[in-house]
Amino acid sequence: MQEILSKKNIGQRIKALRVENNYSQAFIANLLNISRSNYSQIELGNQFPTYEALSVIASYYSKTYDWLLHGPDFLAASRQVFKKQGFSKELPRASSATSKRILTVNDSLNYVHRLHDVTYLNSLPIFDIPDSLIKESCTCRGFTIDNSESLKHLYPGDILIGRQLTDFSQIASSNDIYIVVTLTGIVFCRIENIIVEKELLVCQNDESDKYFNPAVADIQEIWIAIGKYSAIIQPVINTLENMVLTIGESINLLEREVHKLNKRYKLKSL
Repeated sequence: MQEILSKKNIGQRIKALRVENNYSQAFIANLLNISRSNYSQIELGNQFPTYEALSVIASYYSKTYDWLLHGPDFLAASRQVFKKQGFSKELPRASSATSKRILTVNDSLNYVHRLHDVTYLNSLPIFDIPDSLIKESCTCRGFTIDNSESLKHLYPGDILIGRQLTDFSQIASSNDIYIVVTLTGIVFCRIENIIVEKELLVCQNDESDKYFNPAVADIQEIWIAIGKYSAIIQPVINTLENMVLTIGESINLLEREVHKLNKRYKLKSL
């Protein structure tokens, strides 16, 4: 009987943490490398989680192994973001180019393979942004979104301006947008957390069931977005400007016609 109660209590605590943080079962199952149905059995209290699964869950929610097994008496039930756990590790620094202006990355795969090639970096197009966005001591870079991303208000052709992070502890909020450069590609995402034991980032977009977990060892650079140039807004502005010019010409034409009609009316009156 005690074993059944333990399973159920553990499952209830794990489920409560997931629901509290608005995660799907599929999302947590992916972190544990198990099927969603197996994870569901853990929450229902029909199956004990493995030690490895407990460790991952404890790390992700900033709980202890004992808390999951025995309850909140062992630790205050409050979630902390992962940087408060003391995870601090330097990130590789971006190679510098001769220009002090913003370099723009248009080909993500080419950049991934040549980001340490200064000759290649110097060949990248320049993007000018207001000096107020850039601190003298930081490195910034522009990244063109070349496909449809599941982040709100980002569209293909937009240029996201990123400031480079030099340590994982600088990741401050899951509300921020990050540009994560791995060995295989560039991803625009929000960084939710880190699994300390496995050294995996937990990254998501704005669709709750879409996520990826790059290994810390595979990350070449991380940039935090500080600004955006929209490829969609500018054409709209151009269209509006053309409309204003057209309306202005129409008004001038109407004024001339009214003036002519007034002259004719006066002549007839005479």
